[in-house]
Amino acid sequence: MDGNVILYSMKVSVIGFLVVFLALIIVALMIRVLASVDFQEEKKPKPHSENKLMPMSNREEISPEIIAIISAAVTVAIDKKYKVRRIRLHKRGRGQSWSMQGQMSVMGSRME
Repeated sequence: MDGNVILYSMKVSVIGFLVVFLALIIVALMIRVLASVDFQEEKKPKPHSENKLMPMSNREEISPEIIAIISAAVTVAIDKKYKVRRIRLHKRGRGQSWSMQGQMSVMGSRME
């Protein structure tokens, strides 16, 4: 009698594994198909004035105190010799919290 129970439980386990793996394969195929379909609307070119990186070509716009503060921050962050060549304003768009968190973790690891 114990042999029948063990055999039955083995059959149920194998069928359960097959059902789970079949469902995973179906989900993976659906994800692959949906990833290949382009749901985005036609991309409109952004006007030139909306660049994320806006170089500051005029040194008169940045006070020497601000340059000194930025230089001190770079010194503390990278702890190597450097030369500040250009200071640019970088506007962050929406949804970049993950990349900002990654940058913060990299900078934090350099501080240790």
